[in-house]
Amino acid sequence: MAGTHYPASAGQWATSPYWMGKKTMKKCKKKTKKSRPCKKPAMIDSEYCYIHSIGTFKGVPWYKNGTWHFVIGILITLVIFAYNYYTGPTKEKQDKALSLLRKMERIDRISYSSLIAKYPEGYILFASDHVRLVIPKESHLSSEFEFHWDKAKILEISASGIKIRLPDINYRPYNIRASNVVVTLKRYASPARYLYPIGISSYGKVYIEILSDDADGIIYAIGFIKKVGGPPF
Repeated sequence: MAGTHYPASAGQWATSPYWMGKKTMKKCKKKTKKSRPCKKPAMIDSEYCYIHSIGTFKGVPWYKNGTWHFVIGILITLVIFAYNYYTGPTKEKQDKALSLLRKMERIDRISYSSLIAKYPEGYILFASDHVRLVIPKESHLSSEFEFHWDKAKILEISASGIKIRLPDINYRPYNIRASNVVVTLKRYASPARYLYPIGISSYGKVYIEILSDDADGIIYAIGFIKKVGGPPF
C-alpha cells in the first residue's frame, strides 16, 4: 500500500504497531487497578491489550490470548518436572554413587602401589552397581589419554558374568583411537583379568580387571602397559 511502511523483520513485527494493534489505534477496553481506562492499544482482531487478555475469553482470538499462553506454560513446566522426577537422579541413586566413589578411593589408596607395578603406564578405575550405573574415577594416566565415558555401558549382568561396552579411548599424540569395544568378564574368577582387544593394541597391552565385587557394586580397573621401544598402544 502506498505510503505504508511495514516492519522489515520478524523481530520488528513483534513490537510493531501492526501486531500490537496501533494500526487502528483502538484502545484496550479494560480498566487499570486504579479504575482508569487502559491506555495501551488493543491487539489486532481483539478488544484488549495482551496483559488484559489474561482471564478474558471473549473478544480475544485464542492464539493471542494470554490466558492460553499461561496455561500452556504451566503444562510445559509440569511435563519437564515429571520427566526430571522420573528419569533424573534420585537420592537413592546419588547415595549409591557416592558410596561407590568412596569405595573406589579406598581401593585406589590401598592398591595404588601394586596397580602401578602391574600397569606402569597407568590405570583408571570405574564402578557399576548391579543395574546400569557407570562411575569413572580420576585416572592415574597422563593428559594425553582421553576417555569418552558417555559411550560406556553395562550391557548385561548375571550371576556368572558382566558384559560391558567400554569407553572409547583416544591417545592424542598419535591420534590413535579405540572404540566400540565390548568385553565379557567372569565374576568371582581369580584373577578376573581380561586383555583389552583394542585396535591400537599392537603398540602395547590394555587390561581390564575386576578389583571388587560385592553387594554394594563392582569396581573395575583398566590398566596400560607400554610396548618397549614404541608409543603406548
